[in-house]
Amino acid sequence: MNKKMKWIAAGIAVVLLVVLAAAWGMKGSPVAGQKHIILHIKGIENQKDVEVDTDCETLAEALNEQKDLQVKIDEGPYGAYLVSLIGETAAKDQGWVYESPNNEVCLSMEYCPALEQVMIQDQDEFIFSLIGGFE
Repeated sequence: MNKKMKWIAAGIAVVLLVVLAAAWGMKGSPVAGQKHIILHIKGIENQKDVEVDTDCETLAEALNEQKDLQVKIDEGPYGAYLVSLIGETAAKDQGWVYESPNNEVCLSMEYCPALEQVMIQDQDEFIFSLIGGFE
């Protein structure tokens, strides 16, 4: 009986590992189709809340298609980053940062990575802030 219980426990452990591996692999996967996302933008001089309907897969793509937000994105050694948003360009001692209370990629990594690495899903919400004092 003891040997049989060990085999059952080992089998359950293997099944659990397979399920966890499958769930982990699905995180950050592109989601096709129409999505509704919310952007809260907090600049030094301006603030704006925007609701966006898009079929883009990444946050970078969704931002780039919003011409009225005056988005400028540059490519750095770690990926795409925001330079300008709603007419406010980050000075030498400033930077645009962003976070999300519900985006799967940001939550799984415990921070939001480069813009092109953030896969968006319907009802995602992002908060962008222009911060300073880096010198």
